[in-house]
Amino acid sequence: MNLDDCWQIERSLSTKKIIEDKAKFPSGIGNLSAYVHSKGLLFGLYSDAGTKTCQGRPGGYGFE
Repeated sequence: MNLDDCWQIERSLSTKKIIEDKAKFPSGIGNLSAYVHSKGLLFGLYSDAGTKTCQGRPGGYGFE
């Protein structure tokens, strides 16, 4: 299963890590990933190679 754009909300100013949207994923991406894996499926996240995704969310440029 691959989760496309809009799972992320911002980038942490201190750690520079992308922060997931807690309104959409209140248990966090880690818990969602563990659930998907428990069902025998693989899990992936989409992040744009640029600074922003097409929806204006933080991209992975410089962090990949």
